[in-house]
Order: sequence, then structure tokens, then C-alpha cells
Amino acid sequence: MAASARVAYLARRASDYGVQTGPVKVNLAQVRERKQKVVERFRNGAEQVLEATANLDVIRGEASFIDARTVKVERAGSEALRLSAEKIFINTGAKPVIPPIDGLDRVPSLDSTSIMELDAVPKHLLIVGGGYIAIEFGQMFRRYGSPVTIIELGEQLLAREDSDVAEEVYKILREDGIDVRLKTRASRVEANAQGEIQLTVNGDSGEATVNGSHLLIATGRRPQRG
Repeated sequence: MAASARVAYLARRASDYGVQTGPVKVNLAQVRERKQKVVERFRNGAEQVLEATANLDVIRGEASFIDARTVKVERAGSEALRLSAEKIFINTGAKPVIPPIDGLDRVPSLDSTSIMELDAVPKHLLIVGGGYIAIEFGQMFRRYGSPVTIIELGEQLLAREDSDVAEEVYKILREDGIDVRLKTRASRVEANAQGEIQLTVNGDSGEATVNGSHLLIATGRRPQRG
């Protein structure tokens, strides 16, 4: 999806390179379809590599611990397996962190998974968060053609990066036309009379509202425990 966004970005800048093109339109349904085919090829290829690797077994089922060094795996149509080892690594991925924003449970919102299943470019994408996920999707959808507003509580984007790195990323996003609001807290969200998502924010200049068609919550991920 990022590759498609870059193609759209370059197409809009074609005249800078002496290439004349017409208006650029993004068919997000086709972008999603291409993404799904790439994922399927990668997944199938990865599974084939694993299954062909010597001394490596791929077991499909639901696992649970019997004790500190033993796992039971329930398999469909087969007897359960018991596997023991000195070290057992749990790698079940992560899930989005949902921040305490008043009204968030009453309006539709997107996370880093569901936003990749949109079939139309948002009319205005609101993003809460200023980390890697927020920046990647913010720039991506801006290059698809959406107006984008990023709301970040901290004093800089990418809180774990050095300030000079974060400042350069901030400049790039602003050059792309993204509205980035630092030191701003998202306090409330609701649907307005026009059916838009209305986000109330508080920053250095006081309270304000931002309206958008879609809301992405990108405030981090935590380990998946269940």
C-alpha cells in the first residue's frame, strides 16, 4: 500500500521531471486487492519454506500451558499433542492500544488492521497518535489524496527518536500538506449533525474541534495475551 501511495505521489510530480500526465486518481479497492495478493504470496511462500526446513515442525492448533515447560496443542481431527522444552517462546503478535477518549466507544474508528481494508479514499482522515503507525498511514493516505490531521499529545513526533530526527519527519509531513498538531490531547469524539466524526482536542491555544470522515486510533500496540 505504501508503494501505491508513492506511485501516486510521483505521478503528481511528473511535470517536475518533464513528464506530462493527467489528473491522478487512486482506486483504493484495487490497491487493497493488490495488497491482499502480495500478502497471500508472501504467506504461502513463507509456509513452504518453513515446512521444507530440516528439523523444524509446523503444528497447527490451539496451544495452552500445562506447566512451565509443557504445552498441550489441540488439533482439529487429531489427538492433542504434548510438547516439552527448556525454553518456550510466545510470539502471538500485538493488538492496538485504545486510549481513554470520551465517546470513542460510540463512533466508528479504525486501527492499524482495519484501515487497510478500506475500499475508498477517506474525505478527511483524523489520526490520534504520532508514532510510526500514525506517520506511515498519515503520509500514505495523504498521498492517496485525503486531507489528513494528526493529533499527538507529546512535544514531538516519534517520541523514542532524537529530536532532530523527529523534527525532519515533522517537516516532511508538513511539506506533504498534513496538518500536524503537537502537544494536543484528544479528549472527546462524537458524530455531528452532518454525520462526520467530530474530535474535540485541547492544546496550547485552548479547546478546538476537528471534523473528519474517518478516525484512525494509532496510539501504539501491546502484546497479544489471549
